[in-house]
Amino acid sequence: MENGNEKIIERIMLIGISLSLLVITPIDAYFNNSGNELTSDFSQMTDKQKNSIAMLNYMTVLTKEINSSSNGKLYLDGIYSEIVNNINPNAVDDDTKYEIDLLLDTIQNYQSIETKRERLKYIYEQNQAKTLKSAIPNPLGLISVIQSKNPLEGIVSVAYMAIDSKSSYDSYMTEIENQFLEDNWNLDDEASENLHESRKDAFSYMIEMCNENDLDGSLALTENTVDDFVKWENSSSLIRKIEFLEKNQETYKAYGRYWLVLAEAYYQNEMYSKCIDAIDEYKNLDINIFRKDTDYAKALTMALVCAENLYSNEKYEEAANCYLKEIVNNIELNDWSLRYFVSSAYFNLYGKTNKRFYLYKAFEKVEENVNYLVDEQREKNKIYLEDVKKVESKKSDTKEQKKEIKKYNKMLEKERKTELPTVYEPLLVNCELLFTVGEELNISEKEKNKINEILHEKNQPLFLVEQLDKKYWYGAEKVEKPNITFDGSSLIIPASYVYQDSIVTLKVNDTEFSDWKVNKVERKGKKEFSQYLVTYKSDSIKKQKFDENSNITLVLNNGKNDAGNSLSCKFKAKKEKTMIIMDKTTFEME
Repeated sequence: MENGNEKIIERIMLIGISLSLLVITPIDAYFNNSGNELTSDFSQMTDKQKNSIAMLNYMTVLTKEINSSSNGKLYLDGIYSEIVNNINPNAVDDDTKYEIDLLLDTIQNYQSIETKRERLKYIYEQNQAKTLKSAIPNPLGLISVIQSKNPLEGIVSVAYMAIDSKSSYDSYMTEIENQFLEDNWNLDDEASENLHESRKDAFSYMIEMCNENDLDGSLALTENTVDDFVKWENSSSLIRKIEFLEKNQETYKAYGRYWLVLAEAYYQNEMYSKCIDAIDEYKNLDINIFRKDTDYAKALTMALVCAENLYSNEKYEEAANCYLKEIVNNIELNDWSLRYFVSSAYFNLYGKTNKRFYLYKAFEKVEENVNYLVDEQREKNKIYLEDVKKVESKKSDTKEQKKEIKKYNKMLEKERKTELPTVYEPLLVNCELLFTVGEELNISEKEKNKINEILHEKNQPLFLVEQLDKKYWYGAEKVEKPNITFDGSSLIIPASYVYQDSIVTLKVNDTEFSDWKVNKVERKGKKEFSQYLVTYKSDSIKKQKFDENSNITLVLNNGKNDAGNSLSCKFKAKKEKTMIIMDKTTFEME
């Protein structure tokens, strides 16, 4: 091979050969060489036949979706994990294994560096949690009888946040992170085009799969049908998407994801009965190519909301229990958002039925989440308190990867100068739900001690931000007022009282100043976090005149939806005589 890029391109071409199924000749002419009678009725197939056609179509569409993703590299990272960890080994024959191995090799060449993947995962989950907080600012709203909108709908939207969509990351990314993370997100045009260049091996793979498993070739998706499906799946026109999917049901009826995409379209168009019917059709296919069918689990969140809109309380309760059981059976350990949905749904059921065992179910599921997520917060604390740990490149890294690593290290150094304590938002929203359900359940002292041990192992703080830490600590002492300095244009606040989402507002008489930005973080005493100081500056306050009658109030909020957990203090302005003509104004915290 001439160089690294050409190697990647050649491998991509092989994947295009193997998986994109760019077929010109009518495919039915190549099948049924076994002499066996074939059927296009999916319901009459054996389990092996069902799984074979499901796997064939899954691999076909997967390759096309990788190529069509506007942020290909982001999508690839998730796909690699999906293939390795979630495909049912019993559904993989020798032909499919060969194709999977080829695909994995290609993905590995295109994956981002590990540090970028970790960063993106963190930002994505932070935004997931923030979306939840916006949808359900108070978990008690889940059991409110009078509601203008079903609160579970907001959680459904979180489950369907696109991991390969740049918009999933933007709101939480800092300007510094943007400079690093946006580089090389997309697959280059040349490589993308080469995904489509060859047909020979793809055609062979399709023929072998269909002949060896006595499959009707009409159930295998072709280039045109895959292209059309992916195009309409991503269409912004809901009505036209539904129109296309309904009119082409015969083409896609054996492809499971078709029914889930159709269900989502119905859901978005508030066609609730049809949404449930489409999900039932997917279930009836009885596909078993995944260990955990997360797409099915996500779809069931929509089914539950549909049922709440369609059914009486009694019928809804029956349907909800069925759906929630299925979701639980298909939840991965790390899928905190789906488990959060399950807990919230049980909490909602308690509100509708007043049956306390739903409270216990809600508590159990959110407690599972908290126990799983706690380690991530501890790791974030450790990283924040230590010196910047640079990533070392390896000899095996490509030139592009070494460049990425160098840029990543520069980003870390620059970020550290203004970096605030880290709060892992998924843990935070789950703590809020846990303590809300626990209060409603009136849990015992024994259970409270158990939660304290989970969150505060050996009586150690969990969140570096004191007011958050004490909020989720049974029996904790009240938060002490911080010692804050104000000089008329800048604020110096202990780092233990602020984090990235903190909202700093200073009100002088009737004028409010909310444009405070972190200027620097002073890490006195290295690892002695209690000594860290954050300097905030405001451009707009520079023109403000102060006198001894000025009414000055500072408010610290932990985000937009946590006004009830705010800290406030007042300052008094004093005029001091100096040797200079103008008096000096000083400020004293009251």
